[in-house]
Amino acid sequence: MSTDRSGLVHHLGYADSLNVAISICLTYTLIFTCVRIHLRRSSFGADDVVVVIATLTALAHFAASYTCLTAGLGKPYDMIKANIGQLSSVSSRNKMGLELVS
Repeated sequence: MSTDRSGLVHHLGYADSLNVAISICLTYTLIFTCVRIHLRRSSFGADDVVVVIATLTALAHFAASYTCLTAGLGKPYDMIKANIGQLSSVSSRNKMGLELVS
């Protein structure tokens, strides 16, 4: 939490907590899939194909979640509204495929 000049405390949102939660879920998903593939490499079946497809779908979800975090997910609306010009320029750079520099 941050304070302004008058000493009032302002909540900065849940972006950091969301980042940690998404990262933990991503880590568990990748570990589970890698261990499963490693243990069943000699008897790879249809259920393993479903797990790999689900993992690829989850990776797309994690990528979208991280993109949403950079666009303001989890931040208070006042903070997003104050930085809307910066967010639209970030969005246009993402569409062009340029990397974000913090």
